[in-house]
Parts: sequence; structure tokens; C-alpha cells
Amino acid sequence: MFDATDVITIWNRYRDSETRREIWYRYVLPTLCKYKTKIVRAVNNAGAAKQTAQITNSQMVQIPFSSDIESMYNEPRCWQIQSDTERRVTFTLQPGDLVALGEHSIEISGETPHRLADVRAELGEHCFEIKSVQDNTRSRFGRHFKIEGV
Repeated sequence: MFDATDVITIWNRYRDSETRREIWYRYVLPTLCKYKTKIVRAVNNAGAAKQTAQITNSQMVQIPFSSDIESMYNEPRCWQIQSDTERRVTFTLQPGDLVALGEHSIEISGETPHRLADVRAELGEHCFEIKSVQDNTRSRFGRHFKIEGV
């Protein structure tokens, strides 16, 4: 398999219904996570003359579940209704959030040079948007969260 070797930074996206602004909350997980990348190949068979191939890197992080993580994690629906103060000290895992390998202090504000695209470009290849979240915290074998994205 692969070893738990890296901390990760998560930026949770919150949409304020009153101002219609996106607010990003940065959270560094205090535990070592497992990271893996793989190549995904897809072929579009729209006919022999128009056949195209798409190749992308898919990234996966496995977050071991512990009492520390349990005390800081909230399910997306619960995290969204928390106060601003509570959102700053907890985290969630939901599609659309940003994840990067390592500990980072950069904030996403929506203004240059701290727009989402700017931050992704600065952080490079070990940064991805969450596309899926799998909650395996009730498993008897290796309780964890698994997040994947591109």
C-alpha cells in the first residue's frame, strides 16, 4: 500500500446566503495522511475519425480516523449551519473543497492574488478539488475518510 507521510491543508468553501459571497476556511489536519496519485484514461468512441483520448491525474488522500479528527470534523450539512467562529476551528469534507499536500498558510479571498485559481497555480500538482468523499469511519478495518479529486 502506501505510508501515512503527509499532513494536508483543507480549504472549506462556504456560501453566505445573505451576501452571496464565497468564504473559504483553511484548516490544517493535525494527523499524517496517505496520499496517492493515479493516471485516469478515458477514450471517447464517437467514431473512428473522431476518437479522442483524455488523460488526467486523479489524486486520493486517506485520512485516518482518530479521536482528534472526530472532535474537529463535522458533516457538511452541520458544518454549513455553524457560526463563523465554529467553522474556523472545525472542518468538513465536501465536493468543491480544495486540498493540498503539506501545511500551507495561504488564504483564499476571491481577490487577486488570492483567488481560487491563483492559489491552485501557486500550490502546484499536489493540490486538488474534492470530487468525492467516502466515509469509512464505521468500518472495523482501518477507520478513515477517503477523498478523491482532480
